[in-house]
Amino acid sequence: PVNEVGVLYPSTTILAEGTPDDNRGFAGNGPALGPVNASWIGVSSSLLRGQLDFDYVNERQIAGDPDLGAGIRARGGTLRVHENAWRTLVWPRTTTLQLEALAEIERFVHDGGSLVAVEALPTKEAEGRDGALRERLRALFGTDPAAPEESTRRFGAGRAVFLLSRDGVADAVRAAAAPDVRLSPAT
Repeated sequence: PVNEVGVLYPSTTILAEGTPDDNRGFAGNGPALGPVNASWIGVSSSLLRGQLDFDYVNERQIAGDPDLGAGIRARGGTLRVHENAWRTLVWPRTTTLQLEALAEIERFVHDGGSLVAVEALPTKEAEGRDGALRERLRALFGTDPAAPEESTRRFGAGRAVFLLSRDGVADAVRAAAAPDVRLSPAT
C-alpha cells in the first residue's frame, strides 16, 4: 500500500448536519459543520506538517453503502478496498455516525488496527440508534462520548486513542504507523 494512514471523511455528519457548499468546503451550510470542517482540515494539516501521508476514507464506504460501488472492509488489522490497505485510521470530529461503519471500525481495531479519534466523538447515530452508538464507543475508547476524556485503550489486538486536541495527532499516528519516507530537516 502507498499510504497506511486513512483520515475519515465524515459523510454521515455532513448529510445529517447540512449539505456541502461548493465554495467553502462543508462549513457553508449548517452551523454544526463549521467545527467539523475545522477539525478535518486541521487534522489533515497536522499530519502533513508531521510528514505523514494519508488517504481520505469515506465513512459511507466503511458502512457498506451500495451506492458507492465498493465497500471498505476490515481484514487482518487493516481497512481494505481493492489494492488499498490502511493500518491506522484517524477520525476527526464527527457528530453523527452509522452503526454499520462503527461495526467495521471495531473489527479493524480488534484485529490489530490503530484508531486515533480527535476533538469529539459522535453522539448521534444516523438511524436514531444513539444509545447503542454511545455504548459501543464507550467500550471502544473507554470514555463517555458525551463528555470524552483523553484515553488510550487496547481493544482486542489493536488500540483506540482519543485526543481532546489535534495538537498531538501526528505523534499519536507516528506511534502507530512509521512513515515510508521522512525529510530532514522537515520543510
